[in-house]
Amino acid sequence: MIGLTGMNAESEYPAFFNLKQLFEQAEVQDYLQMNQYQGVWYVHKESLEDMLYWLALVSDIHIMAEIEKQGKLVSEVLPPILARMDEAVAECFCLARSCAYQVEKIL
Repeated sequence: MIGLTGMNAESEYPAFFNLKQLFEQAEVQDYLQMNQYQGVWYVHKESLEDMLYWLALVSDIHIMAEIEKQGKLVSEVLPPILARMDEAVAECFCLARSCAYQVEKIL
């Protein structure tokens, strides 16, 4: 399962979204400008980057709310989580770039 998570699987602050499930939604396909060329499906680079940034932001906000609910100091707990989220987004960008934005290879 490919996706982004704020921390590892054992984290008490999971923020995960599944790219495969997202890519199956018609609205997401439209947003990503998915198109087929010679039997291969592709996504629009800038649209994918925008979507990943927005999803990471939503995940970050969710994680912050969970931290505050637990009465912990956001300034102490959040930085390593955000760093991991940034790494995960960068990994997704690298993966997409390395496979020329082909949907099957991204997933």
